[in-house]
Amino acid sequence: MRYPSDGWSIDLTKMPFFTRAEMNKHISKSGKNIGSNTSTHSVPTSVRKATTFLQDEYLKETLSASDESYFYFKAQCHRSFRKNNPPHNLKVALCIVSGKVKHAYCTCVAGAVGFCNHVLALMMKVCKFTLYERKSVSDLENEDDMQPKQACTSMLQRWHRKGRGDTIVPQPAMEVVVHKTHQDLDRSLSREPGVRCLLYEARTLQSMRSQRADEQKLCERLKAENPKMALAQIMEPFSESTQLLETKFGKSPQGSYASYQLSTTEDNFKVYCNISSLPRVDPGHTHNIPINAYPRFPLNTATEEFVMPDEIAAVEKAYGKALC
Repeated sequence: MRYPSDGWSIDLTKMPFFTRAEMNKHISKSGKNIGSNTSTHSVPTSVRKATTFLQDEYLKETLSASDESYFYFKAQCHRSFRKNNPPHNLKVALCIVSGKVKHAYCTCVAGAVGFCNHVLALMMKVCKFTLYERKSVSDLENEDDMQPKQACTSMLQRWHRKGRGDTIVPQPAMEVVVHKTHQDLDRSLSREPGVRCLLYEARTLQSMRSQRADEQKLCERLKAENPKMALAQIMEPFSESTQLLETKFGKSPQGSYASYQLSTTEDNFKVYCNISSLPRVDPGHTHNIPINAYPRFPLNTATEEFVMPDEIAAVEKAYGKALC
C-alpha cells in the first residue's frame, strides 16, 4: 500500500462509515478468535490496552487524506514505558466506499502486520469520529483522550474564567435527592427512589394550638427553678406583638432559625450596610474629641506613662515614644 506524500489535512468530510464491526473484521484476520464463547483469546486484552492508549492521551497529530479509492489516516502514538523516546508512526487505509480496513501499519515491533495495540487505539479514535459525525479531526481536541497542544503551565492564566464552582447554586435540603451513580443506566428507568429528607409535620393540631401556653409554662418553671439558667434567659415569653412568618412547617416567630432555614422562598437579594452613614462618636461621650480617622495606635489618649526598658536600643525607644 502506497500512502500519499502530501495532501494531509484534518478534513473528514469524505470519511467512510467506520464502526466497531469493521474493526472486529480487521482483528479476525490476525487469526485471533473473537467469539463470545471462547474465554482464552487475547482480543479483550488487546482492546483493553488500546483503550488505555486512547484514554491516557497517547495519540497525537492525527491527520487524514483521501483519493478515489481509499481514505487514509496517520497519527503518532507514544510508547508504553518510554514516553521520552520518539513516538510510533501509525497509518491506516480504509475503503472509501465500504469502510473496510485495507491496510494498517505501525513502526513498533508488532505493528508490521497492522494488529498492534497502537493501531487499534487509532481505529477506536476513528470510530468516535463516525459516532459523533465529526467533519474535522480538531472537533474532538477538547476530549479527555486527546493530548493538549500546550501544557496548562504554558497557557495563559484562567483565573477570570468561571469554573464549575460558579455554576453551583444553593438548593433547599428538603428538595435534595441522593442517588447511587450508574454510568449506563437511565435515571428515569431506575427503580431506586434515592435518599431524601423524610421530615414531615408530626405535631397534632391540638398540640400546635397549645404550644404558646406550653412555652410560657416551661419558661416560668425554669425561672422558678433557677433564674440564671441559660435556657431561662434565652426563652422569651410570647406576646401578641410578635410577628409570625410562614415556613414549610407552619408559622414561626420572626428571627428564629426556622423562619429563614425553612422559609418557603429563597432569598434573591443581598443586604449591604453603609458604614459612613452611622455616627462615629457616641453622643453621650464625655471627651469632646472629633474622630476624623482611625488612630495609628490606640494609646494617644492614654493618661499613664509607659516605662521603656533599658536594654532596648535608642531607635526602639524613640519609636515607642512616638506611639505613645
